[in-house]
Amino acid sequence: MASLRDDVKNAELHIQETLTSYAADRKPTTFVGQFVDNEGRLDGSQFGIYGMSAWAYLTRTATNDKVKGLRSGCLAKLRAWVSEAKDGDLKELRRDPKSSPYELRFLAPKAAAVLEGFSRDTGSRQEAAWLRDHLLEVRRPDALWGMRLGPCEEKSLVATAQILRGLRVGDSTDDLTVSVTQLRAEVLNEPNACVRLYLQSTIVLMTADAEQRKKARKDMWPTIREVVRTAGEQPFAFANPYNFHFHDSARVRYFCLPTDIVLLEALVLVSGKNLIYVSAHVGRRLFDRLTEALKPVPIQVDTIRQRPAFSTLAYYQQVLSLMNERLNSDGTVLWPLVNRAVAWVSCNWALGMALRWHVIAFLLSAVIALVSLHNKWDVVNGIATGAMVKSIIDIVGNLPLVRSLVLSRYPNSRQ
Repeated sequence: MASLRDDVKNAELHIQETLTSYAADRKPTTFVGQFVDNEGRLDGSQFGIYGMSAWAYLTRTATNDKVKGLRSGCLAKLRAWVSEAKDGDLKELRRDPKSSPYELRFLAPKAAAVLEGFSRDTGSRQEAAWLRDHLLEVRRPDALWGMRLGPCEEKSLVATAQILRGLRVGDSTDDLTVSVTQLRAEVLNEPNACVRLYLQSTIVLMTADAEQRKKARKDMWPTIREVVRTAGEQPFAFANPYNFHFHDSARVRYFCLPTDIVLLEALVLVSGKNLIYVSAHVGRRLFDRLTEALKPVPIQVDTIRQRPAFSTLAYYQQVLSLMNERLNSDGTVLWPLVNRAVAWVSCNWALGMALRWHVIAFLLSAVIALVSLHNKWDVVNGIATGAMVKSIIDIVGNLPLVRSLVLSRYPNSRQ
């Protein structure tokens, strides 16, 4: 288990190295743009709510002077925008839908992002409190939110999830039970499995009661299996990232949801202290892939060869924090070798992979072989024995070590 714990620490270290490298090259060194790559760090004219809020969240424990300088500048600007959104005349704000104060007053994704950025910042408590009050005030009658903020706006389960997460990260003490309950009641209406998984993860994160939280984790499993099956059998149907579009003041707005991080977060949430479902199979490959893609300093592309955004880094950091919580929590710790074996069996069985059917085929063949042997049905016994041998070969062929050796020698082979 120490290996996974070390890998999580290294992943967090890489993120901090990326932030330090960005701050060293950013000119002018006042605000932060949306993208992490060279073009983003050198283009000082581009900055906005998403990048600045993510930077403020990622640098809460920063010690580097340039990183802290950028953090101070971003937080000061975000506070100023919130004050304008709070005190500005609504008609005047609506006249400039491209302005940041307008976006904070009327757009859910932007407001949720700023709440995350204000977390643990003592100098932003007043602005964070107003933003929380504003979000609660503009809730719809059904306790949900829309992409556009307002009690009469069209509801959006994703916007609701974003705001709930923002309030959670922002250490909100408000009673959000009614919103979580309504989200739980409507989550299965979401047709896209990745989006549904994001919503279900939000419900788990927002549920304090132990029994309800256990049930919420159990409810995630059908969706996790659907996502894994879709990614494996129909990769072109697996959108990564998933792009959301909505209309606002004759403009088309959009934001992206990195579905690989969504799946990793879900596997962390359904895992126990030993992070069984992240220690092997799909979860481990996802974690390794994300860590490898976000390791270079500076980061040039993300896991899907697109420009990496600070909001993606912030989401990944939140998942890493969840992993640390479980790795450092009290409970039974398995030996590394035992944990990997348990993880492999659990992942294969729980996610509906080939192992389950191979084991069932082996057991069924064994029963038929024993019955036929007892009754001296030689032909049937021969067929059942052959099926048992085939099942054993299939089980061995799906072992991680054997499979990796086969794929390394025959990259195009499929088992």
